[in-house]
Amino acid sequence: MLHPSCRVWRNILIPDPGDDVLLSCCRCDTLPSMAGAFFFQQRDAVAAGMARELGCDSVAFQGDALTICTRPESAVWPFIAMLCTFGTGTALSIDPNYRDWAEANLPARHYRSLTPDFLFPLVAEGQRRGIVLEAQAANLCFALGQRPVPPTDVPGFAFEREDPAWMTAQRASGIFHNALGRPDEAYRSNQDRFAILAYDIAGDLAAVAGVFDTTGLFEIGVDVARGYRGHGLANAVVARATAAILEVHETPYYSCGATNIRSQRTALANGYLPVCSIGYVAPKTP
Repeated sequence: MLHPSCRVWRNILIPDPGDDVLLSCCRCDTLPSMAGAFFFQQRDAVAAGMARELGCDSVAFQGDALTICTRPESAVWPFIAMLCTFGTGTALSIDPNYRDWAEANLPARHYRSLTPDFLFPLVAEGQRRGIVLEAQAANLCFALGQRPVPPTDVPGFAFEREDPAWMTAQRASGIFHNALGRPDEAYRSNQDRFAILAYDIAGDLAAVAGVFDTTGLFEIGVDVARGYRGHGLANAVVARATAAILEVHETPYYSCGATNIRSQRTALANGYLPVCSIGYVAPKTP
């Protein structure tokens, strides 16, 4: 049965801000007690950012249908198609050259458009046109669920902050590609904001959290060198990056693959909660 503290927000049942809810409802899983007004503000900001990238209105996330829109010229990511759902409606942002194909090949249920049922045939259509594409399905996207506590020290490691110029120079090495982008992603230089670095006592770089602007959201990517894993460095650099983003009154945002369990744990450990899923089809990189 429905928990009495739940109400309808844009067709999604959620607990009222400030409620201490730990039960589950028949139509939704109620959010943990950390999810109050701060979380809802953060979630709304993520929804607005997604709508900007897709070229649609955030109302597309509210119903129980698929909304199709054309990839906007202002889109940050060079995708042929991008899809997003916050658990109800789904939005598909598609390159105009593929819109007719998409409309003719939509799955019967809108949420299936985020699966290989739709994405792989689109890749095949690109191949038929002589364009090599690749698909990524079911990335999980997180909004900050609560104001974070101050980061703690990690014995044996020091932390520093670097600017976009450092990020661009380091990107060429391809070592910390999840935090800083791949060497072929030159466009990332326009998005870079800052990076949080962890050094060991010998001065060797052990972990990086790169912060870059994704349509008004300050996204965090994180990498820990293999020899330094197990020391809590991912949590440490993400916590510091999150605090620095909030200090400048921006919205922190975290995203990772549905199979990347370690990254999901890092998000949860830093107070982030999953809010939406995205998928995309893009030109394949070498």
